[in-house]
Amino acid sequence: MRKLHNTELHALHSSPDTIRNIKSRRLRWAGHVARMDESRNAYRVLVGRPEGKRPLGRPRRRWEDNIKMDLREVGYDGRDWINLAQGRDQWRAYTSGSQGVLITQENTADADMRQTIARGNRCLRALNKTLRARCISKKAKLTLYKTVVRPIVLYGSETWTLSKKMEQQLMTWERKILRKIYGPKYENGHWRIRYNTELKTQYKSPDIVAEIKARRLEWLGHVIRMNDQRIPKKILNTKPEGRRNIGRQKLRWLDRVEEDLRTLGVRRWRQKALVGQEWTKILREAKARLQGP
Repeated sequence: MRKLHNTELHALHSSPDTIRNIKSRRLRWAGHVARMDESRNAYRVLVGRPEGKRPLGRPRRRWEDNIKMDLREVGYDGRDWINLAQGRDQWRAYTSGSQGVLITQENTADADMRQTIARGNRCLRALNKTLRARCISKKAKLTLYKTVVRPIVLYGSETWTLSKKMEQQLMTWERKILRKIYGPKYENGHWRIRYNTELKTQYKSPDIVAEIKARRLEWLGHVIRMNDQRIPKKILNTKPEGRRNIGRQKLRWLDRVEEDLRTLGVRRWRQKALVGQEWTKILREAKARLQGP
């Protein structure tokens, strides 16, 4: 018996650590104060400059200096951050204490998916002995997978435009874990790995691809119900100017979501997304029908 190393603890604890949570809360409070009326005391303290001279020697770091340092850590130079805080959506992108979504120049989700799978594999290696232990029930192992490992891979998956290749990679990754949980099958005097159909029969929950597609639909409904001035709503309704390149065009995020809705037989989805209860029924159906390959 030994204590877990720091790297193992970090892999198991998928949520942001205490320091990141403190910095995220500090940035959220700074944005809240920056949007206050100028007559509020908190705003005056934030933007006010004390009179007099600083004492000799190295001055103490101010609270505002920490805000600028936190912003530089997340990719902002820290200058004129009060004007940046006036836009809620922009500010939330910087104040999120989560893992972050990888955006590439090719505008594809492949790199982000590989990055999240790598995070999930690190967590999986830390739980390897637990998932193979015979003294732990399969139900407990599945709960551990759904609550600890899979959320790491699904972070930010609402924004993914899944191709058939990506769906196959995700299903292969999930089946690898399910085979580790259920173990081999004894047949005709020897052991063999379980087939995909057997895993699908035993694992009665929606697979990882169905979960991603349901999350995309859930995010779509959330954006549709947003105020027209919100940036996600503007991006969804905006039509890019110019001409498309010659040849087959890449499928956009909305193209994939509308394809899922056609599979479900949903028409006039913009009107239905405005009704929360009706959209929730569509999400339940999506988890049941939009299974992976």
